[in-house]
Amino acid sequence: MSIEKLIPNVERRLAAWINVQERLGKEPPRASRLTVTISRQFGCDAYALAESLKAALEERTGEAWTVFDDALVERVSSEARLSEQLLGSIGDESQILDSLAGLVSGWHTHGEAYEALARYIVRIARDGNAIIVGRGGAVLAQRLPNCFHFRLEAPHEHRVQSIQQRLGLGLDEAEALVIEQQQRRERFIERFLHCSTADTRYYCAVFNMAKCSPQQLTRSILELIPIPVERAQGKRVVE
Repeated sequence: MSIEKLIPNVERRLAAWINVQERLGKEPPRASRLTVTISRQFGCDAYALAESLKAALEERTGEAWTVFDDALVERVSSEARLSEQLLGSIGDESQILDSLAGLVSGWHTHGEAYEALARYIVRIARDGNAIIVGRGGAVLAQRLPNCFHFRLEAPHEHRVQSIQQRLGLGLDEAEALVIEQQQRRERFIERFLHCSTADTRYYCAVFNMAKCSPQQLTRSILELIPIPVERAQGKRVVE
C-alpha cells in the first residue's frame, strides 16, 4: 500500500523554497531564525499541523516558512543544482560537523546516504524559517539553539482510524499499515542514530493528537517558542 497520498505536493513546496532562496540571496545577512521539528508516530497527521503552523508563523514573522519532510529533503539533496545552492548559502562545513558531533559515536558508519541527508537536515535547521517533519530532525538538530522540537503521539486506535480515513482503507489493512510503518520508522532511527524518537528528552513538548486539533497544537507551540515579530519601522522584536 502506497502512502504517497499522505505527503503534500513536493513540486509545489520545492518551487516555493527555491523562490525564497533566490529572494534571500539578494538581501543582506539576517540574524538567526527559528526552526521547528516535528516527530510523530505513524498515523498522526503531522502535515496538517505543519501547514497550520506555517501559516501562523508567516503571519507572525512576516517572512516565508517552508515545510520540509523526508520527500522534500531528499529531493533537495539529490539534485546537483539545488545541492549547490543549499551548500553555498547555509553555514559552512565545520559548523555542520560541530552540530553533528553530539550524536552517538559511530552513527555515520552505518549509512553514507543517510549521513549526507543528515547534513542537509542540519543545514536547513541552521538556516531557520523551516518546519522539519520526521527523519530524526529533533535528534540531528538537538544542539542548535535556534531549534525547537515537538513530538506527536496518539493511541493505536486513533492512528488506525486516521489512516483509514485518509487512505480509504479497510480496518484490517489500515491496522497492518500502521504497525508496519511504525516499526519501520523505529528501526530506521535506531539503525542510523542509535536512539529512539520516543525518548521525551529530545522534545520541548509531546502532544496527544487524539486530544487536540492542529489549530490547538499550533497555538500551544506558538506559546512555547520565542517568535520574532515585525513591528513599525521594520524593527524586529522577540515576543
